[in-house]
Amino acid sequence: MNKRSVPIAVASCILALAGLAGYFFLPPPTEAVPTKLLMRNNGGRVIFTHAAHSRLENTPCSACHHEIAITRPAAKGLGNAKGAPAGELPPVIPCADCHGSVDNPSFIEKHQAIYAKQGGDKSCVTCHHTRFDGLASGWDHATHAEQYASGDCSTCHHPAEFQYREGKTVRHNPQKCSNCHTAKGNKLTPTTLKAAAHAKCEPCHSDLFEQKAKGCPTCHNSTPTAADLEKGTLDKRFASCAGCHEGMPGNMDAFHKSCMGCHEKAGKGPTAKAPCAQCHTP
Repeated sequence: MNKRSVPIAVASCILALAGLAGYFFLPPPTEAVPTKLLMRNNGGRVIFTHAAHSRLENTPCSACHHEIAITRPAAKGLGNAKGAPAGELPPVIPCADCHGSVDNPSFIEKHQAIYAKQGGDKSCVTCHHTRFDGLASGWDHATHAEQYASGDCSTCHHPAEFQYREGKTVRHNPQKCSNCHTAKGNKLTPTTLKAAAHAKCEPCHSDLFEQKAKGCPTCHNSTPTAADLEKGTLDKRFASCAGCHEGMPGNMDAFHKSCMGCHEKAGKGPTAKAPCAQCHTP
């Protein structure tokens, strides 16, 4: 290497190091609207150009921060569509605060710690708003057996003899679903109690299932958790959102659906068929 090339090589190295430093040591998030965000995940890091996306025409903030579009009871620290001064956006909630991994204890602990600071139990009941206590008292086994099953128990219960897995047959008399199907499933009977019961109920009660969460109280006793909070009987063993609201996506699914959906409409950038490396870098 000649002497003229040395300054160029040194300058190139300095610029490369500065670029790497800017990539790996981006400033921490602030309350101000960010220019870029570094997302760390199992698929690799993603540098998200927030400023460029926020300037897109006909794309409101609520397209991604959808809690802005939802009017909820006012709670300190929570985004509220009516809780911001005129001309200002309400505070947004990080996606991972709601879209996390229900099987990840660290997510649950972090989630609880965040909302404990932002309003305590009052914050909890804005989302965990209902508690279901089992079947409604008006449910009548005899009526169902006569009107819906026409005396054939196998309409709701498994037949007296059935194959529950390849090469495995069981013979039994009609019994409670919960004798085999547990709340979270098990090795012998992986189908959960809820899924098994709903699969039998829906064919006859499709009208209730079409109402989604609004149809649940027809069959299930329910109590508003806000009322429990006032009485001092609030049970903090909350069910997951997906327990009542089907399809609550995890963090990765929420990002992929939101990002890819927009890019597929635009016809450019990352799409479902594009390789992961278009967004994720090792």
